[in-house]
Amino acid sequence: MPRRLDDLRGNAAAATGAASRGVRLTRQTGRSFAAAVSVLLIATLVVNHSSTALRGDPASGTSALQAGTIELTDDDEGRSLFDLRDLSPARPVEQCVSVTYGGTILPVALQLRAKSEGTLGEYLDVDIEEGTGGGFGSCAEFEPERTVYDGTVTGLVDEGWLDLGDLVNTGESRDFRIALRVQDRAEALGQNTSLEFGWEVTPS
Repeated sequence: MPRRLDDLRGNAAAATGAASRGVRLTRQTGRSFAAAVSVLLIATLVVNHSSTALRGDPASGTSALQAGTIELTDDDEGRSLFDLRDLSPARPVEQCVSVTYGGTILPVALQLRAKSEGTLGEYLDVDIEEGTGGGFGSCAEFEPERTVYDGTVTGLVDEGWLDLGDLVNTGESRDFRIALRVQDRAEALGQNTSLEFGWEVTPS
C-alpha cells in the first residue's frame, strides 16, 4: 500500500550523514512543503448552499461546510530511490517512481523540487522524464512522454520548483524515470553528495 509523503518527514534528519555513505538519494516532502499545503487546506472549503435561500418565502437557509483534502502518495514504501557507491561515467543508473493523488480538492498543480548537499552535484548529470508504465524497482515498462529536466544536479537545485502540470482527477498517477550519470572529468573523482526529491501539490 502506498505511503503518504507526509509520513516521511522524519527521514530529513538522516540526510546530513548521507555524504559519508556515498551518493544517497532520498525522496520525501519536507516540513516546509507540508506547512504550505496545510495553510491551503484550511483556506479551501467545499460549500453547498440550500436552495431555500433562493426563494422569497421565509426560510432558514443552511450551508454545509466541509474542508477538502490534499493527499499525495508514492510507491517506494519509504525506501531510497538510490543508495550508490563507486559511481563512474561507465555506470549510469536509473530508477522509476510513481506518485498518486488521492485528495478531494481538484484540480491541483503538481510540482517537483530537489535539494542537495555535497560537492558532486556540479559533475553529476540527471535526466528526469515523465511517462507511463514505470514504478519503483523497475523501468522495464516505462514509456517516456516528455523530458522534465536534463542537466546537472546543481542546475536542478537552482531551478527551484518545476511545474509538472495539473492533476484533475482523484486517483490520478504520474510516472517518472530518473537517470544519473557522473561526468567523465577528473574533478569528479572522490566527490560525494546527497540529493532529495520532493513532490508537492497545491490547489490551482
